[in-house]
Amino acid sequence: MLGTADDGRIVSARRRCLSGSALKLIACATMLLDHVAAHLLRFQAAYTRVLFSAFGADVSWYWIFRSIGRIAFPVYVFLLVEGFLHTRNRVRYGASLGAFALISEVTWDLEHFGVALELSSQNVFFTLLLGYLALCALEAFDANQAAQALALLACFFAVCAVRADYGLMGFGLILVTYGLKHHEALRDAASMGVLSSEPQAILAYPLLALYDGTRGFVGTGALVKYAFYAFYPIHLLIIAVIKMWLGYV
Repeated sequence: MLGTADDGRIVSARRRCLSGSALKLIACATMLLDHVAAHLLRFQAAYTRVLFSAFGADVSWYWIFRSIGRIAFPVYVFLLVEGFLHTRNRVRYGASLGAFALISEVTWDLEHFGVALELSSQNVFFTLLLGYLALCALEAFDANQAAQALALLACFFAVCAVRADYGLMGFGLILVTYGLKHHEALRDAASMGVLSSEPQAILAYPLLALYDGTRGFVGTGALVKYAFYAFYPIHLLIIAVIKMWLGYV
């Protein structure tokens, strides 16, 4: 049940207007803009030309698009924690993350390196999966702090070992988002501390404050649900093909 602004939320219940589905669409759109800018537009002078300078930043269309793109990851982390809290099948949820981590790796490598397999870094699904496993461990070993610490340490080293996108910063953001889930203002402040190297990510938090606690149209069926998962490897593949066709690899 939705609460009021005194339940730890910044915005009162009647003003919250974004469902989980709406947040997923925002995350997909901003991620797409970020990746198009990072892998295609940065080669175009019209987009990298400085428009003006402000607060020590040289603002170009490329800079603007990448800044908007910083919205995506905090939203995905928030949705991951929401999924963990509300899923009816923890094993299936984790298996889905793992499957798409593997599926996406080829397209990630093609987009970033122009080859089908490159082990120097892994896609963001691995970060989300390891963060999810850490949350499962925290819950499973709720009465055993030593076991919790060991599980977190194992996930910590796994994140380092696989060199997944966002790395320890992403892993830390997942833990903060989960640990402060009932204290929105404190969660946002701590999250911005974790994301201090990407200050534009603050743009995500006004949107998260508008989350109304509903699933939206994602709850209409598995096809829609997995379409959001599939968007990640599909858009990576399309960008990779365009990038190779234009000779940017």
